[in-house]
Amino acid sequence: MNISNAFIKLKEAQHPAGGKLFSYGAAYPTITAKGYAKGCIHLNTSATSEDDALYVNIGTAASCNFVATSSVLGQIELAQGNVIIGGADGQGAALVASGDKKFLIGNGTTAAMYAITGDVTTTNQGVASVIVNNFTAATDALAVDDKVAVTDTSATNATKAITGQKFFDGAGNLAADTVASGSQVMILNTNVAKQESIDDIATLLSGDGLTATSAVIALDVNSLATAATDALAVADKLSCSDATDANATKSITGQLLFNGAGNLAADNVATGSVLMLLNSGVAKTETIDDVATFMAGDGLAAASGVLAVDANELTGAVIDVSADSIPFVDATDNSTKKEAVADLATAMAGTNLTATAGVLSIAALTGLTSVSIAGTTTALSFTGTYTGNVIDLSGATIDPTGSAGPCFIRLGTYDAPFDYGADNDQSGVVRLYTTCSGDISSYDRGLFVCTETTGAKGAFPVSGLAEANNTGTGPKSLGAAQFIAHLGARSEGAVLTTLGADAEILCGMYGLWAKVASPVLSTCDAGSRVAPIWCDNQMSGTVSGDEFGIFATTGASKPDAFIGFGTKSSGYDQFFSFDTSFNAGAGTCVTTDAVPANAQDARILVHYDGLQYYIPLWR
Repeated sequence: MNISNAFIKLKEAQHPAGGKLFSYGAAYPTITAKGYAKGCIHLNTSATSEDDALYVNIGTAASCNFVATSSVLGQIELAQGNVIIGGADGQGAALVASGDKKFLIGNGTTAAMYAITGDVTTTNQGVASVIVNNFTAATDALAVDDKVAVTDTSATNATKAITGQKFFDGAGNLAADTVASGSQVMILNTNVAKQESIDDIATLLSGDGLTATSAVIALDVNSLATAATDALAVADKLSCSDATDANATKSITGQLLFNGAGNLAADNVATGSVLMLLNSGVAKTETIDDVATFMAGDGLAAASGVLAVDANELTGAVIDVSADSIPFVDATDNSTKKEAVADLATAMAGTNLTATAGVLSIAALTGLTSVSIAGTTTALSFTGTYTGNVIDLSGATIDPTGSAGPCFIRLGTYDAPFDYGADNDQSGVVRLYTTCSGDISSYDRGLFVCTETTGAKGAFPVSGLAEANNTGTGPKSLGAAQFIAHLGARSEGAVLTTLGADAEILCGMYGLWAKVASPVLSTCDAGSRVAPIWCDNQMSGTVSGDEFGIFATTGASKPDAFIGFGTKSSGYDQFFSFDTSFNAGAGTCVTTDAVPANAQDARILVHYDGLQYYIPLWR
């Protein structure tokens, strides 16, 4: 039988209980397919990976269920850390592969777990290290043909071998180099080869009397251990460089530094005095003046060898009042100390002042008896957005004693008024400029005063008194009040909207709106008088010009009438009402005389309720 026939036989093989034992195709049969024996193997001819190549039916011949053989392996029970390895009998067996720092090594027949020994050690993370001390060499010298393992950083840190030739110069000797700060040397640390900078080695080697800077070790007297006593004894020895003997290091006794009595000679330090000092371990002399100048840092000045505090020597900077500090003299012990600016501000914040992070602020002016503000510019300025009143006098009280007595806001008195001087501009004690842009039926008031009386005393919420007290040429105008309603003062296109349904309430344009009102149950006693406007002439002096009870002028457009009436709920009983004093001396206004027979000499036009009427006049 050839291979082709054998394959055909395998394809046609049937399970004794029924169903195919082998199949192949572009995809494995669906779970509802029939005719495949349990354990039937299906070869996926369109597989894209090894996990998708071979399937086995774990269902039945009546209802197959093909799964990948890779998932079948996941159902094999195996202890953690074990692997399956084939035995000599061809059967798989478990092999313990979890031994610490062990590797699976094959010997040509089978495989087993072994620990690494010899010149290499490893961690259980797979990191291997070379034990240099375990190496055995034929000679301690590195020959030209010897090889050294290195890490090639130009080839992804691959381990490569280089010959000893790379370490030698043309003469076969190791190449020389200049050791400097930053140079690296190779050391053995616990039998592991590592590198260390020459700077760190110099620092490690520097003991008492030595200091290391940039890998250079030098003598440093300041690093020597302190003697048992600060006094230099006669028998103590000092090291020195003997200039007479090729600068050889020798010792001298303290006796050479003392006077005849065995003590250091005393002297008064003054400008020009010379001090002995050590400069990089070398004894040198320097004047006290230069030492003082050198030591004078920020805030100190030196003059003739004397240091003194000098604020002008300080470095300029912008102070942070929330974090910086300032020096001060503590009066308790007369010593110099420092204090935070924020704490100073807090200590200085007295009544009606608060301090936050060094910034002083005016608190509510509670308990102030008086405040005096002097200056030539704005004394008080308010900015920002307020959710309450900018100025609130609601909690204040006064003891009124008349027009010259206490009041909430005062500028001058009647006997000592504020003097504008010879100012020809439009000055003012109080000027308010506001604007509004609302579209609702309400209205804004620039100044609103409400005065309530609950007794027999009258009330005038707003009053004015204009007096002319000149003795020469007088003013051309004198008025107690001025009210102007201006349509289009800033815009030529301004519009006054139609009256609409509120024709007799508030809409319109008025220089002055005067109104009297009362609720239904209020009462005006007999003999009282009610009028929105009271015109009172009391000119006792000579009036050579015109005098009127009311004087009206017009300009630009022609008014519809001098007086316009618009009433709904009531009207007027009389157009005019005169008492008996009207035109006294020339007869009264009230008469029973018959109307003259001749026609009227003139007439007054009156517009009433949409109709034109006339008032006849005779003379």
